[in-house]
Amino acid sequence: MAQPAIVPWGNLDWLKHWDVLGTVAWIESQHFEKVTLQFPDELLAESTLVAAAVQIECASRSISAQVSVLADTSYNSLSVDEVAAQHAQADCVIHYGRASMSPLSRLPAYFVFGQHHLDTQGCAQRLSQYSADKASTSTHAALLVFLDQVLLHALQDVQNQIQIIQKSFTNTLQIVFANVAAQSMQPAAPDRSHSPNSQAAACSCKEAAASTASTAPSEAAPATPTCATPSSSHHQPQQPSAVLVPPQQAAHSVALPYHNNKTSMTPDAEGKDQLLSEPPDVSLATASSEEKDEERGQNTGQIGGYSWQLPAGVTQEECIMLWVGPDSVPTLTHLHLTFNKSLWVMYDPELKTWQEGLPQDINKTLKRRYFLVEKAKNASVIGILVGTLGVAGYQDAIESIRHLAKQAGKKTYTMLMGKPNPAKLANFPEVEIFVMVADPQGMILDSKEYYAPIITPYEAHLAFSGDAEWTGDYSLDFSSLQEKRNRSRNGSASQQPRFSLLDGSYHDGNGSSASGALADADADASSSALACRADQALQVTGKDRQVTSASEYLQKRRTYTGLEAPIVGAAKKAIVKAVQGQTGRAAQYQHEPSGAS
Repeated sequence: MAQPAIVPWGNLDWLKHWDVLGTVAWIESQHFEKVTLQFPDELLAESTLVAAAVQIECASRSISAQVSVLADTSYNSLSVDEVAAQHAQADCVIHYGRASMSPLSRLPAYFVFGQHHLDTQGCAQRLSQYSADKASTSTHAALLVFLDQVLLHALQDVQNQIQIIQKSFTNTLQIVFANVAAQSMQPAAPDRSHSPNSQAAACSCKEAAASTASTAPSEAAPATPTCATPSSSHHQPQQPSAVLVPPQQAAHSVALPYHNNKTSMTPDAEGKDQLLSEPPDVSLATASSEEKDEERGQNTGQIGGYSWQLPAGVTQEECIMLWVGPDSVPTLTHLHLTFNKSLWVMYDPELKTWQEGLPQDINKTLKRRYFLVEKAKNASVIGILVGTLGVAGYQDAIESIRHLAKQAGKKTYTMLMGKPNPAKLANFPEVEIFVMVADPQGMILDSKEYYAPIITPYEAHLAFSGDAEWTGDYSLDFSSLQEKRNRSRNGSASQQPRFSLLDGSYHDGNGSSASGALADADADASSSALACRADQALQVTGKDRQVTSASEYLQKRRTYTGLEAPIVGAAKKAIVKAVQGQTGRAAQYQHEPSGAS
């Protein structure tokens, strides 16, 4: 590692922990002038020291960059706060601490996870022994390992230790490590007004993961790097140009070989024939390429910034999922909910705890989510909570939810209020269910304290689509919601009455209770009670009739409808002359005698 020009604190380990040199190298390569540093609350105490170190190192390299610290985050600290950074007219964001690694929409970002200590020898021994035990007692084919982001700096050391230890075993599972391939990220739809390198093409997350993959020497990607990896970020300056790497050269993770006398998996090399000019048969070459791409897509995965590639012939269902790190981080909850059908193992290297099986809290959460899906089906008034203005695709997700709700005959209201809390949402009692469009790891999964429950976009798709069913599959990402919307455009949501498991009655297509509507109609028929609406339309009214909009809720449910005025049906009052009111303090007005109490 290159020595910094100035070390104010004389602690190279501290500079390495905060990746000061890697941060400055990235700023220099991108020619940024205004840089903002984003810290979570638990790391704010270090923000001034880190900002000073980055500023001093930039000055030593004659980089005219102005460094500032974001005082607060608009939504959650795991996602890049592009809104606050744009208020400071920043060119980029340096994100510190654990991150959700969601696709960006406006500004580029550089991620510094930090480096926590890991006993690589002990961790490798536990993983190797477990893979050997499961190879003889289970039907699983591979062990997929996720290291906490603050432990990724030790990934290469753990892999080297496992390769040595596995030589003593005759039969082990294939061990595959998921890795965060890109430590820096460009916006998916870059705003060309923010970066001096606006003419350069920005690489998306998927392209960044592919371009930084480890490949064989003969299959190496072009020399120009695109995104630095955590293990090599110290100091290969990132070039602004994007490099497209053929899929056959991409290996999102490092897979350690079998030791059961089977052929070890290596990066796919058969596809190199696709790069030759003038292939003998274009149709055959195209068909072969599509088949390989489809097979490769089934063996690769990506979630929360992690990406991996499974051995050939191994599916995700045949893998044991193993987490190395504390069990309280949001990334693990994201993984648990997404892969809830897999066998899970959690290993905490600090506490030396080993837990096998999906936690009971996750099973309870999934049951609760299914209940909320059923409740959303009965709702008529939907509130869309905008919980992010930075994650790429959030506008498409909002439009998709509106489209699905409209097909299901529901009324939607879009709300932007920063960080939601029970007091804020209680101001909208007419909303029966809220749909939160936010960063996957910033979702509010426990809404027991809220006046109305909060669901995710995926749950909204299940509730508002007539042909969607709960199968146990779950997702917190809203990137696939647009695809679901496109598939649903060919047909509208089912308008046939359905039986609700919650209230035991039949509901029509827009969530209204069929039995309740018939009862109201019978009751109102006997009394001939008709109300004239503002648009001169006639509507049957009932005391318990379910409202379908906020205006109806104001008219039929609220006990307070505002000040009495002729516009709301009150009688006209006589005009009186204004008089002077009381003056003085409430304890004693001027017109009151001095002895009055």
